[in-house]
Amino acid sequence: MEDSLTPSAKKTLMIAQEQARGFQHQSVGTEHLLLALSIEKSGIAYQTLNQLSVTEQDVKEEIEQIAGYGNLQNDGTTYLPYSPKMRDILNLAGQIAKQYGSKRVGT
Repeated sequence: MEDSLTPSAKKTLMIAQEQARGFQHQSVGTEHLLLALSIEKSGIAYQTLNQLSVTEQDVKEEIEQIAGYGNLQNDGTTYLPYSPKMRDILNLAGQIAKQYGSKRVGT
């Protein structure tokens, strides 16, 4: 999968990992992906979210309210697995990229 991602998408997934660890969650979910998309400024998704006035702080506050903080003790180096919904989203993104003739998935 890594080879099929744009540099911006790779960076976004790394940010999502960091954010999931910051919330002490057990896995990287779609909420962490949305947060990462609101942080990674070089992606098209950031531009879209920005046009809609969705900020990093908005997304963080929603995660805090809905999911809260977990209890995962993590030294910051452990790779967290993707949640089932996150895997579905990544697979769907790959299918859509192919449908539009793109060899790589972007943000």
